Amino acid sequence: MSKPLVSVVMPVYNAGRYLYQAVQSVFAQTLDDWELIMVDDASTDESWTLMESVNDTRVKIARNTVNMKQSFTQNRGVDMAEGKYIARMDADDISLPGRLEKQVYALECDTRVDVLGCGTIRVSQDAKTIFEVRRPPTSHSEICRWGWLQFPITHGAMVGKTSWFRRWKADPRVRVAQDFELLYRSHTDSVFGNIKDLLYVYRDAGFTRTLRQKNAGVYYKAYGLCKNGLRFGLIGKTLLGLLSLAPRPPLYALNAFRGHKGGIVRVQGVGNVDPDENLVIRDALARVLATDVPIRKKMHRTNEC
Repeated sequence: MSKPLVSVVMPVYNAGRYLYQAVQSVFAQTLDDWELIMVDDASTDESWTLMESVNDTRVKIARNTVNMKQSFTQNRGVDMAEGKYIARMDADDISLPGRLEKQVYALECDTRVDVLGCGTIRVSQDAKTIFEVRRPPTSHSEICRWGWLQFPITHGAMVGKTSWFRRWKADPRVRVAQDFELLYRSHTDSVFGNIKDLLYVYRDAGFTRTLRQKNAGVYYKAYGLCKNGLRFGLIGKTLLGLLSLAPRPPLYALNAFRGHKGGIVRVQGVGNVDPDENLVIRDALARVLATDVPIRKKMHRTNEC
């Protein structure tokens, strides 16, 4: 059996409410030369039952016996991958049908690029309301310009060379803001890119993190800055990053008091959805939700979120 062109690596933890739609979106891809690797991080909901029920030889599943968090779980999926490329995907998100085809094509056209993101769409938790779109900068220099503050590549939307993902494993000690630590550690010896096509849908769940989780993100970003910045001689960038983190805990507390759930750092490339674009996105979502996933046994499932 020939190896797939792309391996979709999906860490899963208590994503049962959304997981079927995430799997549907992989089966809906216009590029069908893929394998789907789902690694369950000791979920306590129905996630593992659904994973076991998918009946397709392109789907691989594994399960951690105890909860090991996302970095360890992602690394396990990367180790299982057989594709030339790896596509990351979160288990509560949706890849629109052309995602793999367009991102893989871009990587094949420019072999200098190691890892590539795409335009993203932020939606409500039921995926029925579109809040905003993000068209990130496309060049490596633009992506890394404010690297001490943020890298405008959505973690779940990344597609890259399998060799890159294996060289730059996620740090299992980092429990929050794993993508920032990974990209900061690798950016001086990698080539990043984005395409502006809107191909990845992520739910609003990230904007409802608790104050404790947001403060944990500050801690782990500081950890990533210090560990990697000092090692690679990025003293100036590291200090700027640490200075930007210092006021965040009190600002998060103030926002929580005001009832504001959003972030405090402006994200690059954010824009509104025009009517024509809205129709295209909704049509693509409808195609995903109409896609059948082969199931071993009859089970109750729904596209209602």
